[in-house]
Amino acid sequence: MLKVIHTFLLTILLTSNALAADKIGISASFEPKELALGRRGLLNITVSGSKNAASPTLPEIDGLAIRYLGTQQNVQITNGETTINLTYSFTVMPQRAGEFSLPNFDWEINGQKYSVSSPTTKLRVLAQGETTEEGIDRAFDLKVTLKKDKVFVGQMIPVTIALYAPVNVPGQISFAPKIEGNDFMSYGYPDATRGIVDADGGTKKQVITYQSYITSLKSGDIPLQYKMGLIIQSPISVGQNRPSANNFFESIFGNMMVNTNEEIEPSSIPEMIHVAALPVAGKPQNFTGAIGEFKIESLSVTHEEAQVGDPITLKLAVKGSGNMDRISAPVLNVGENWKAYTPKSSFNKEDAFGFTGTKIFEYIIIPQNDKITETPSITFSFFNPETGRYSELTPNPVALKIAPASEFAMQTNSSNSITKGNTTQSSNSNKPELLHIKLGIENQVKTLRPLMTKSFFTPSIIGMAVILGALLVLIKKRKLKHDHDAAYLKQINTERAIHLNLQKVRKAYAKHHAEEFYHAASNVILEIVARQHTQSSQALNFEDVVNFLKEKGLSEEHISYVKTLFHTTDMLKFSGVPNEQKLTSESLKDFESLINELEKCC
Repeated sequence: MLKVIHTFLLTILLTSNALAADKIGISASFEPKELALGRRGLLNITVSGSKNAASPTLPEIDGLAIRYLGTQQNVQITNGETTINLTYSFTVMPQRAGEFSLPNFDWEINGQKYSVSSPTTKLRVLAQGETTEEGIDRAFDLKVTLKKDKVFVGQMIPVTIALYAPVNVPGQISFAPKIEGNDFMSYGYPDATRGIVDADGGTKKQVITYQSYITSLKSGDIPLQYKMGLIIQSPISVGQNRPSANNFFESIFGNMMVNTNEEIEPSSIPEMIHVAALPVAGKPQNFTGAIGEFKIESLSVTHEEAQVGDPITLKLAVKGSGNMDRISAPVLNVGENWKAYTPKSSFNKEDAFGFTGTKIFEYIIIPQNDKITETPSITFSFFNPETGRYSELTPNPVALKIAPASEFAMQTNSSNSITKGNTTQSSNSNKPELLHIKLGIENQVKTLRPLMTKSFFTPSIIGMAVILGALLVLIKKRKLKHDHDAAYLKQINTERAIHLNLQKVRKAYAKHHAEEFYHAASNVILEIVARQHTQSSQALNFEDVVNFLKEKGLSEEHISYVKTLFHTTDMLKFSGVPNEQKLTSESLKDFESLINELEKCC
């Protein structure tokens, strides 16, 4: 009996190991499967079921130059089960015509060696003048041109996407170019231009050109690839490959040509973009994320004469080119002389993408004493990607004349006294003097002792004055402590911001408004991170948030969801495309699950 039990347990163990091994899946494919000599292609090798497999070492293939391009991770959550796919991409440059296949090779994944056999993974390289047999979609070429030197995280980079197509093939666009993956953010395409150009071999091609900007959301070597959707008309013969057709209809329609619609998705060749992180050295403390070239256009106030306690509106106008719409307001150096409130901002863009324009910040400032002679100092800092350095701009302050708060009150009281005196004098000249009224109980009143003559009156007054004075001093000290305790104020403001944005998340979900939902959800995450981070929520960028969450031990699954959430927020806010993101019943549940995890670790 004991032997039977041992056999049963051993069978279960072997079966579980076999099932665990089956979770690792490997696939490979050439894209496209037919390639003209002189053109580059792509080899994708995908492993599913592993979170951190090292890139495979491929055997050499005579006639093909293969170079590692990069890795993309795709996380899918279905019915609570998480599936992770890692795709390793290689560029393929053929050196001669012929047919090539991927040889067998060994790959170590999670400490276990796997033998990869893919005899069906083949590539056919066409000789000069030979045409592809895969279909007309090979005649469509999507090319991407962008500035690739000195690219930094958060920088707006101009990009040109051009589709080259045969002039004699009719069709229509099913979707505009879009970026593969979530590492870049696109700013949309306001317009497209069309034209005819000379292609290789002296042929003519029509070209559709899109101009846009992209922004990298993380640093490192990142592949950039676009794809586009087309519906084209392909001519075919109604009699082709129809063995079931009878001779009568073959004789009538055999040579007749008709058009059929075919959906294709041309892709650009992946380009590896090196994106550098913003340097730490020389980074100003008041840096709020401005990347580009800027200048202070003006600094002005609504009025230059005021008294203590009167609000003044201070306007700062920054003009330039860069990521204008993502710049936060610079911090005023108010000290103890001023009281300031959270500024509001507006942006007057000069192009369709918001790359150039003027950002205006409006501050409400209140003078606290009459010794003030000018507006508080303010410094606008930005990072110049051309020079690779930070710059700081400090405009000259505006001269002010601040009067004491009591001066106006004294003038008012003085004028009231004059008016009152004149009235009294006039009254006395016109009316007879009133006689004093004698009370009949005068003798009784004399027998009453005033309260202040009581023995307990003076000690009671002194005691009450001491208690009231101590209470006022305590309240004043506590207020001063809180007003000057930056950590305490940050905690209070952060908790309030978290609560308000959580309310906005639920309201937006109830209204099915995706942009408001994702914007408020991103703000909640920023505020939670800022609660323990050295920087404020306005100064935090995407990379700061991810690095902080990794340090706190948040799971890869939740970090991946954070990345998706921020990417969706930026896409809805900056892409300029219609709000096509739909909120499902799982949207709020996934977000609340993330917040619960963040509260545990942060």
